[in-house]
Amino acid sequence: HGRAPAHLRDMLEDLEAEEEYIEALPEIVSEADNPNGKRPVRLLTEAERSDLLRGLAAKREQVERCFYEDLEAHPEEAWKCRVRERFAASIRQLDRDVAQLSQRYVFVASDD
Repeated sequence: HGRAPAHLRDMLEDLEAEEEYIEALPEIVSEADNPNGKRPVRLLTEAERSDLLRGLAAKREQVERCFYEDLEAHPEEAWKCRVRERFAASIRQLDRDVAQLSQRYVFVASDD
């Protein structure tokens, strides 16, 4: 009672690990040697942007599917509320990422 299926727990652990990695990126980048303090950037190509948008759309569909499966697992309103709270942040972040990548010009750190 009150436990999520194993595949959902695994998925949530993966999402949390990805989120930790993404949050650590600014620290990793700031530790790199750069004498003038500026990071070189480049414009994301349309192909790269499209691939990322497709990947984010697929990830959002996956999260939504798990959300609805979890939501329907129990009829209690308290359960449904916990499920909504658990998935809301992930869905909001995916929506923000899609909005950011949907802009005309997207710059990313350059390897140069």
